[in-house]
Amino acid sequence: MNFGYARVSTNEQTADRQIAELLKYVTDERYIYVDSASGVTNDRPDLNALKRAIRKGDHLYIHELDRLGRTKEVIKQELEYFRDQGVIVHFLDVPTTMIQFGEYGKFEKNILELINTLLIEVLTVQAEQEYLRSSKRRSEGILEAKKRGVKFGRPRYTYPIEMNQWYQEWKSGKITAVAFRKRLNLSNSGFYKIIKRYEEERMF
Repeated sequence: MNFGYARVSTNEQTADRQIAELLKYVTDERYIYVDSASGVTNDRPDLNALKRAIRKGDHLYIHELDRLGRTKEVIKQELEYFRDQGVIVHFLDVPTTMIQFGEYGKFEKNILELINTLLIEVLTVQAEQEYLRSSKRRSEGILEAKKRGVKFGRPRYTYPIEMNQWYQEWKSGKITAVAFRKRLNLSNSGFYKIIKRYEEERMF
């Protein structure tokens, strides 16, 4: 079975572009797991859910290498986990990982695995360096902005006017969770957080 994994850094971003590419290899969006979190955090509920669902011999498609993590250590750790489970991992931005081993003999397969290992080693270092550069620029920018009196903080999610109507349609089974999530422009994890908050607020 084919699975997909996507990640965006904040709830303000959407994974639509990643999902669209992953659907070329994953036949059902239900098997694409999406997290909205930093690549260095361990709080990635959909990645953990994916690990529980995926099985030996399954294929995992990821849009870009750094979606699995921002640092070399994190990426290596996650890759080792999936490989130990017998999962075949493909990165859409690393063409050699998209080649199916079944097309080759044992010798060619070993060479291809070696090439992939070396490529991923180089790319993980590049991903980590880019993350560190971006973090430094962001920290410097925030510091300068604070000096100018700019306030920071994620704005509270505002429900759309149609929220109650869509919520009722979802609860009655007229629309799926995926359709509801897309209307709200939220990731999987963000969707359930907002639904939980909405239901708690409706109680008062």
